[in-house]
Amino acid sequence: MALLIQQFPTLEPELRHSAADLALPAQLRCFADFTRHAALEGRLVRLRACLQLANVLLNLHDEDLTAAIRHAYLPALHLDDVPQDPQLVRQFMPAPLYRELRRLPAHG
Repeated sequence: MALLIQQFPTLEPELRHSAADLALPAQLRCFADFTRHAALEGRLVRLRACLQLANVLLNLHDEDLTAAIRHAYLPALHLDDVPQDPQLVRQFMPAPLYRELRRLPAHG
């Protein structure tokens, strides 16, 4: 997950710990926590950057990465619980990533 570390160096210790067992879903859940905290703290610039990076990862069209985004990252966001209007948060989400979010059972 070099791209995550390159964009967000403060994630490196957590991602390195998650990478110990080479679990891509665990790494993306860690990134989802980071994204969620940006939303909870009102750090909208960081939130937008996180969502854009998740979209870049989705658009790499790597089967394992796409599955991890669908089944680990997106479900772990819990964006309905953030203090900002969920619609505002979702406006920051690129369309392909939002389409994947809408496919989740809780959002469909």
